[in-house]
Amino acid sequence: MMPRIKYSIKTVFALLLIFLILAASAPLKAERPVFVDEAIENINMGDAENSKEILAKHRDNCWGLEPLFKATCFVNSDKTEKVTFITHPGSESYAVDIFRLEKYSDDDLPVYPFKLKKFTTGKGIILGMDKKQLISILGKPIKLEADVYKYRSVNDLYVQKKYKMPVYYGKYYFEKENLVKLEFGLEYP
Repeated sequence: MMPRIKYSIKTVFALLLIFLILAASAPLKAERPVFVDEAIENINMGDAENSKEILAKHRDNCWGLEPLFKATCFVNSDKTEKVTFITHPGSESYAVDIFRLEKYSDDDLPVYPFKLKKFTTGKGIILGMDKKQLISILGKPIKLEADVYKYRSVNDLYVQKKYKMPVYYGKYYFEKENLVKLEFGLEYP
């Protein structure tokens, strides 16, 4: 038979307090939400060193954005798709905070050519894919408005630790069941 051990209330309280302090100080594991996409054609979100080589040569050639945002546009080799890399005011130079991919029309000039037939996101999303393919990659959208699938993460630990921003979002636009435009990135505070 095991001897019975008596603990005082102070001892129990002290052990509980130590446990809570250790649990609170343990690093939290930040896992990326399944719908968070972080790149187009190896240009990584928030990584200025990674994108500087491409963006430094072709800077600020897009219009129609807020005046303080910097944006650079490229067109694919077939001139059917346009990608826009957008930097927030106050972000590190050449760091991409928002990605936009859409069909290209000739009146969107000037844009710089990119030697690719199709642009692809880090998760393998391309224009022309259907809704089922998108859901198989990103999961069900958080919000669905007409033919726009919306994903949003507010105060997610992964996004906050990696990008030091509170909100990630993604918008995917469909026409006749096919993806025709997408935009994802960090929401400007």
